Amino acid sequence: MNGKIKFYKEDKGYGFLRNEKGEDAFFHIKDYTIKDGELPTLGTSVTYDVLTTNKGLKAINVTPVD
Repeated sequence: MNGKIKFYKEDKGYGFLRNEKGEDAFFHIKDYTIKDGELPTLGTSVTYDVLTTNKGLKAINVTPVD
């Protein structure tokens, strides 16, 4: 899926992505591919896979788009 980072709390290591359909998905920094030492920032375009959990959508394999 494609989306953008909507929120990221650096001190906790988690955030939310919004996909093209307007759906939000939770992500954790352990599922984020850090490129050139850059942490997630608001508005960064990403690709990711999604899992449906009992708490909602979870993004995994999150990779920033160049």
